[in-house]
Amino acid sequence: MRRLAFITVFYSVGAWIFFVINLKHQGVPAALLIDIIATSNLSEAIEYLHATGLLIWLFVFLFAIGSAIWCASKMRGDLLPSNWRMNVLALNLAAIALGLHWDHLPWATPPFPSPVSDLGATQVYPSAIAKILQVSIEKMTSQDVDTTHIVVRRRAIPKQDEVHVLVIGESSRFDRWQVNGYTRPTSPFLAKLDDSEFLSFKRVHGGGNLTIVAVPILLTGVLPEKYQASARYATILDYMKKAGFMTAWLSSQDAQVGAQAKVRADLILARHNNMGQPKYLFERLPYDEELLPLLDQVLEFSHQKKFIVLHTTGNHMDYHLRYPPRFAQFSSKQDNLYTQRQELQDSYDNSVLYVDWFLDQVIQKLKSRNVISTMSFIADHGDDLYDHGVQRFGHGSSDSSQYEQHIPYFKWGSEGFRQQYASQWEQLSRHQSAAIGAENYFHTMLDLLDMQYPLQRRDLSLVRTDYQMRANAKVLANNGNLVEIKVP
Repeated sequence: MRRLAFITVFYSVGAWIFFVINLKHQGVPAALLIDIIATSNLSEAIEYLHATGLLIWLFVFLFAIGSAIWCASKMRGDLLPSNWRMNVLALNLAAIALGLHWDHLPWATPPFPSPVSDLGATQVYPSAIAKILQVSIEKMTSQDVDTTHIVVRRRAIPKQDEVHVLVIGESSRFDRWQVNGYTRPTSPFLAKLDDSEFLSFKRVHGGGNLTIVAVPILLTGVLPEKYQASARYATILDYMKKAGFMTAWLSSQDAQVGAQAKVRADLILARHNNMGQPKYLFERLPYDEELLPLLDQVLEFSHQKKFIVLHTTGNHMDYHLRYPPRFAQFSSKQDNLYTQRQELQDSYDNSVLYVDWFLDQVIQKLKSRNVISTMSFIADHGDDLYDHGVQRFGHGSSDSSQYEQHIPYFKWGSEGFRQQYASQWEQLSRHQSAAIGAENYFHTMLDLLDMQYPLQRRDLSLVRTDYQMRANAKVLANNGNLVEIKVP
């Protein structure tokens, strides 16, 4: 009987968490969402539960079910009297059923379109746990992508040293950046850059609204509708290595993200991997500036050509933990009607201010070396911030809102780069208002550097004069749904 009680409590807790997620995100929670929590350390998982309001509900439910079992035990010597056993079991089964089938109830949000992924009917709790473990293990243990067939040629190879840096942002929204028209001065450093050296693309959507989906799409150039096959594709680091570049992956996030994206590089440094930090259960996620000394070390390497990826924690919730206290510049506390929503948005804007400073540090390091260089910044996805009174917060919803989709994409080019690749840079600048998907970065960057390779998709490159957004482009939401692009 004790085993039965433990099993029902375990599944009821999971059903309750997923039930509340349904209320928050208005859709069936997917195996992908489990994967996020499963691959996080305890500190990061608790941050997510706290930020989404799930933590208090979890404790309330644990207290309630624990109190019921305790009271039952006190009333009788056995764990549960026979007449209580069936009642508690029935309540637990009802909680499980409610958590599993909330979106099918008459008063709930209508079901979303059928998923396109191979997760099928096993997307929801509790069967999703077994499925996501299988999918994750397959990703982590599958054989590396065969890159022996990849042949990359450059039409013209500059004799000077080259350094190209890709900064992958986290949960960054297009509309919270000063350089994109936001009223608050959240990007004073980037705002000082001359238009001739700095480009900001205005209509860019991420490939998905979860990191574990969006990053592989960004790195491989795979279309969102083919995400399930992304583990079989080489990343941009593979192509750069084939073109003679020394490659490096420096991440302030967990090593699992890079592993699941099948990142291969000459140097891989990630949190909890070999950044010199012990893995504590409640370890604070590092500030992104901790990547800067590592970047300095890589820049000192003797290789003439370098391609470096900085995978940042960026603007991920909890926002107030993403930046040092000196960046807490925005506050609405002087308002009489100061709300939790305003506090949330203040801390988010402060985190954007910090990312602006971080990007400027990267640019200054490249400028000081006087080499052919670029810095690209593109976020994986955005976040909802209770916009326009709508009770949506964070990311990972089943229908993927405009604010989750619309992401910043910046590119800075050194004077030497703009001279070496003048025609490509000019064409790139003309497409700043074009509709763009995150997958276009892969094809654009390789084309920008005059690279030729098998199965090249020039139609997805912004360097092409005839570039157009592909018809019927979609974004992958958290449960495998392909949803319409909502970027204006």
